[in-house]
Amino acid sequence: MFKTKQYTGQQLLELRKKLQLNQQQFWAEVGVAQSGGSRYESGQKMPKPVTKLIELVHECQLDISTTKACKALAKAAKGIA
Repeated sequence: MFKTKQYTGQQLLELRKKLQLNQQQFWAEVGVAQSGGSRYESGQKMPKPVTKLIELVHECQLDISTTKACKALAKAAKGIA
């Protein structure tokens, strides 16, 4: 079983800046509103599905917009965020 990476707010901010994305761009790719992403970057704990999506989309460069199962996962994560 794969272990889900944990992110601090500072790590999320650094990752987003490294990718040269604004909050809306970064968080929209994983189905999270900019306001929710801002809270996570400020240190609020993220639900595990959102954490996994960050890892897959932004670190592994997985394009979830083209995969039906991934779209469902992003939709489910959005409902949690």
